Amino acid sequence: PGGGRWLAVYGGGLVRYERGQFTTLNTADGLADNYARAVALGPDGAVWVGTDRGLSRLLGGRFSHFHAAEGPASDAIRTLLVDRDGTVLAGAERGLFRVAGGALVRVPLPAMTDRATVETILRDRLGRLWVGTSNGLVCIDGSRTEVMGAAHGVSSSAIRHVYEDAAGRIWVAPLRGVDCAAPGAAGALRFAPIVPG
Repeated sequence: PGGGRWLAVYGGGLVRYERGQFTTLNTADGLADNYARAVALGPDGAVWVGTDRGLSRLLGGRFSHFHAAEGPASDAIRTLLVDRDGTVLAGAERGLFRVAGGALVRVPLPAMTDRATVETILRDRLGRLWVGTSNGLVCIDGSRTEVMGAAHGVSSSAIRHVYEDAAGRIWVAPLRGVDCAAPGAAGALRFAPIVPG
């Protein structure tokens, strides 16, 4: 089922485009909710779909579902990342989760971001995990976790998107404007506004 292009359509479910044809899968086909926000492909051919009512996986033509122990309040999935080792990370309206043992398990973040809405997730070429939340930009580098804010040049605590370009620069789209950083000589990052907010 992993072939073609996949789209998450908010209110329209999961849409597949292949060979000039569109196919829609929705709750009648087993999707958790038609309000889909994110889609990602796994190395095993699974199609992962983040919806407002949890995480769905399409594999072998069948959907299965994953929920957080906290219940439905934590289940609105905003963004997905299938990591290099196949680990699935889900950014939700109340924190960051990973798929483990058939459920969504909370990934601890610093206190100010632990229950914030996770809008974007990126694994960069150096292996750092970037988590953009409604209350800060988190960088997880091995055992070191840091919230990047005004002291690092990030122009807003509400982060909408994080992107790494071909040169290895990290681009951040906060609530307003665009910031960019390149690794410094000692590996430290300093963001600068590219598009003022």
